[in-house]
Amino acid sequence: MEPHANNTKPTGTGPWVFRSASGALVLALVGCRAGPKNFDRENDALRRDVSTLKAEVSRLSAENTDLRAKADQALAAMKASGTPGAAVIESMPRCAALELSSKTALARSGPPRVEVVIETLDARHRFVQVAGTLRVDATSLPQDANGTPQTIGVVTLTPEMLREAYRSSFMGTHYAVTLDLSAPPSGTLVVRARLDDAVTAQTLEATRTLTGR
Repeated sequence: MEPHANNTKPTGTGPWVFRSASGALVLALVGCRAGPKNFDRENDALRRDVSTLKAEVSRLSAENTDLRAKADQALAAMKASGTPGAAVIESMPRCAALELSSKTALARSGPPRVEVVIETLDARHRFVQVAGTLRVDATSLPQDANGTPQTIGVVTLTPEMLREAYRSSFMGTHYAVTLDLSAPPSGTLVVRARLDDAVTAQTLEATRTLTGR
């Protein structure tokens, strides 16, 4: 019996691998060339979006200024004509004073901080909610008369953050702000709050002096 012949044939693996590798290299090079073009297009689109947003902010700002002026004129006209609506507008609650409550105090334990209790009051000394930006800072006064005061804590609350700081509890109705200090005060600490009221466009300030630990 004759032995079976080995019918193996060349498969062409070498050339096929070479062609595949060459094709992948070409695709990679094409991708590299196309990348920056896509990136440039994205940057152009972002620049157009930013330009559009700036234009919209400018338009809304001008519109807001115009509406405020019209409202002031309308109120003045109502007052001049004796329209009853003027009294309604005048009686709307507005923040007339800012106070730091006597409950404002240094934390008794943990990292150095001040628990600030802020009251926003109307002309009749009643609490009224506000909308705006609130800044609270603390300045340490040295015991030595020749020393230099140092600001050891600052926090700024956006209108959204200020809204979240609203509290109504056994301590009364107020805004609660935690002011972290970079160092524990050893002498007198002056805590100051400043409210930029977005409704009345007024700036109100309050100060309270605390004694360090």
